[in-house]
Amino acid sequence: MKQATLLSFAIVAVAAILTTFDPATAASEPKGCRAPEELARFQMPLPALKRTVAAEKRLHIVALGSSSTSGTGASSAEKRYPRQMAKTLRQKLTNIKIRVDNYGKGGALAAHMLKRIKLKIINQTPTLVIWQTGVNDAIRKVPLEKFRKTVRDGIELLQSRSIDVVLVDPQYFPGQKKFADYHKYIAVMADIAKEQQVPVLRRYDLMKYLVTSAQYEVADLLAKDRFHLNDTSYACLGRVLGIALVRAAR
Repeated sequence: MKQATLLSFAIVAVAAILTTFDPATAASEPKGCRAPEELARFQMPLPALKRTVAAEKRLHIVALGSSSTSGTGASSAEKRYPRQMAKTLRQKLTNIKIRVDNYGKGGALAAHMLKRIKLKIINQTPTLVIWQTGVNDAIRKVPLEKFRKTVRDGIELLQSRSIDVVLVDPQYFPGQKKFADYHKYIAVMADIAKEQQVPVLRRYDLMKYLVTSAQYEVADLLAKDRFHLNDTSYACLGRVLGIALVRAAR
């Protein structure tokens, strides 16, 4: 009886992992990058995205963040996660006009990004802002409550213009051990996402899963500095984000 239960659990787990991938585009998949269902599907809806895709056949996304968004560690602009995400979206949403703007800047704190929202992004009224943040605030020890207020203020400002928001939390890397409160910033982002009813792409858990599931070694996912992402992890991040957005649109 116990063996049958374990076998059933294993079948369900494998099925959840495989649902992230579409055989029709398997040839273009990054090697590995299989993510469990809970990391490849948003828990909160994206009403502006769903409405705009259905009614207007268009999708304007702004990728806001620090070096992980600007693409430090990528071998070319095409390898950055926003380009990889756009590639997935165009494969899946073939009749939708898709525009992705990259507003990433290396070293930026959440406070710097809030200024960019106010000065450059809000008046463009994109469908969606994907906000990658937290790691630089953790490294520079920005007070947690200040970080919380900054991110909350940014989300509320975007939502006041009916702009959807997806948060992307910090990366998984060996040097995080030097920062005692690193996980607290991840927890704060999870709290804000729940409070503001916005999805969060759990990048930390995704990267950790890719390692613990033996798809990759830690070094396979990081640039030579052992901190920034590389082509492999950008491809994974872009792919998982793209799939999650397609599911939200449908």
